[in-house]
Amino acid sequence: MEDFKIKSISVNNIGVFENFNLEFKTKANQNKAEIHIITGENGSGKTTLLMLLAGMLFPQNSNPQLLSRLRFKNENSNYKLTFSDNQDVKHSYLNGTLYSEGIPYFLTEYWNSINNFSFSTFDFAVFAYSGYRQIEGSSISGINEIQNSPFENILSFKNSVNPHLLLQWIANMKAYEALAFLKDNKEKSQKYKTTLNKIESVISDIIGKQVKFELNENPFSVTLIVDNQPLTFDNLPDGLKSVVSWIADLLMRMDRIKWKDDLDVFDRNFVLFLDEIEVHLHPAWQRKVLPVIQKLFKNAQIFVSTHSPFVVGSVDDAWIYKLKFAGGKSEIDGEVLLSQDGNSVLTILNEVFDIESLYGVEIENQFNQFYLLRTQLLNDKENMELVKTFFELSQKLSNQSEEISNIISMEIRQLKNHFGIKLDLPYETVN
Repeated sequence: MEDFKIKSISVNNIGVFENFNLEFKTKANQNKAEIHIITGENGSGKTTLLMLLAGMLFPQNSNPQLLSRLRFKNENSNYKLTFSDNQDVKHSYLNGTLYSEGIPYFLTEYWNSINNFSFSTFDFAVFAYSGYRQIEGSSISGINEIQNSPFENILSFKNSVNPHLLLQWIANMKAYEALAFLKDNKEKSQKYKTTLNKIESVISDIIGKQVKFELNENPFSVTLIVDNQPLTFDNLPDGLKSVVSWIADLLMRMDRIKWKDDLDVFDRNFVLFLDEIEVHLHPAWQRKVLPVIQKLFKNAQIFVSTHSPFVVGSVDDAWIYKLKFAGGKSEIDGEVLLSQDGNSVLTILNEVFDIESLYGVEIENQFNQFYLLRTQLLNDKENMELVKTFFELSQKLSNQSEEISNIISMEIRQLKNHFGIKLDLPYETVN
């Protein structure tokens, strides 16, 4: 299927969804990936929705993780996916088994091809990753051909990355590059080098540091050179482990899949599910992930669940779907928004996450008390006890930070200059 996309989903009696229908809007910019950002409060069904979408590929298999997460309630529990060509597939749950009906031919062909991956070619693929999964202790002993399917655990989110397999593949690519060079096959050597360079480039763009893979012979191992500093994978910071894990695994799988044509990997048609990729990442890195992959994979359709305003505000022309749990079920809250990277984090906190507070809870409470006393003072200008209490709180707030001190000073000047309130010593301690 040349332009494989998910068009819509409807969900009945699964988890927090009763009669839920959602149509995914098409991308606004043809030169960028189509990105759908799913956000909402805890328990609103963000990850469940991703798993329902991802579960379309292997519905004939009993996946305990999928079934336990989705919480099919009864024989009326089902969901339907509609694709870009208006074909659809419906999945129902009965007596502990997941059934599928109306399966499009291209989807059946895809399943069969995955089961015979060594002899099949593909024109699309689907991948899923979680920010909670990262490379952990694993070692390699030499160059070994990888026999595993490139589709193994491809949609399991937390188990998508096989650390040993990933490190083995990187070691193989470095070795093949060197061997081809020694045999004076510079074209083949450059091909292997380019494959790894693509991964290094993507990671470098996200973290803002130069990244290179290096193969060591004694002991035999793969290290990551970050701004000229060699690091073993076990010693990588958690954020870097997370980025390397899913980015490298994604491009490794795409390199190992046998495609029907010779398109560049960045021009491939594929669907990507990312569940809370901001986990472990500094806000500066959270702001770079989506813009990088949006520009690189212009033909991809990407679904992202997130709690991070930095992720939501990082990218232009992505669709934002806010889930809200109310009345015992989850629904889309308000209009579907088109993201703009010109919006500030404060705007996103207010419009997308319904957070109006600028400071911590205790400081917000003190500000509420401050403005309450200010209103009372306007109505009772001669109450010196009220003046004293007001100034004590003003001083307490001002000591928190220079930013807050400037706000308090402005409010006091207004009271003195515009409202004629006498604020005399010994209480006038804020400049």
